[in-house]
Amino acid sequence: TVKRIYDRLFNEDRELAGRDTYDLAGAKAQGRKEAIPQILQPGKYAPALLATQMVANLKAMMKQLHGAETKMMGDHAINKPPHNAAPTPWHQDEAYWDPAKEYSSLSVWIPLQPATRVNGCMCFVPGSHRMEVVPHRPIGDNPLTPGLEVVPGAIDLGKVVACELPAGGATFHHGRTLHFTPANNSDDYRRAYIAMGSAY
Repeated sequence: TVKRIYDRLFNEDRELAGRDTYDLAGAKAQGRKEAIPQILQPGKYAPALLATQMVANLKAMMKQLHGAETKMMGDHAINKPPHNAAPTPWHQDEAYWDPAKEYSSLSVWIPLQPATRVNGCMCFVPGSHRMEVVPHRPIGDNPLTPGLEVVPGAIDLGKVVACELPAGGATFHHGRTLHFTPANNSDDYRRAYIAMGSAY
C-alpha cells in the first residue's frame, strides 16, 4: 500500500533519500530531530509509489481540472510527527519559484490517514489564487531554514477554510493559493503526499 511505502521511506529506507530529506521548519543539523520531516521527490527513491493507483488517479484529475497538456512535474512527502507544535506556515507555492517566469500550475495534497483540524488538515484563503505573490521570508526569519512563510501582516487572514478529508482524499490548489496546515496534536503521524502539475 501507499502508506507502507511512505512509512518505509521515512524509516527503514531513510538513508536512500539522503540529501533530499530535510526539516521544512529548520536548518539541517547533525543529530537534531526534524520538526517537520520532508522528502523531496519521494517517487525517485520509491518508484513503486509512482506506479500506484493513487498517482494514476491524481494525474487523471490534474488533466480534468487543468487541461489535457498538464503533466505531473514532481512530488514530495511531509510526515508531521505526533504531538508536534510546528505548523506549516502560510505561504504560496509560487513564492518558491522563479519570479521572472509565468506559471500555470496546481498542487494536489493527499493525506494517508484522515486529515482533521487536530492533526493538521489543509487550510486555504478562498479567492487568494487571484492575488499576486505576496512578500515571503524564510520560516522564523532564519535564512538557513528552507521553508518559506508569508511576511507577518502582509495579508488579511479573516476568511480561512479548513478542509478536513478522509484518508486518500485530496485538495487541489493553484500555485498562488494561500494555504497552511496547523500543528499535529494527534497520537499518530500526519502523512501527506503532494504532487505538482503544470501545463508547461
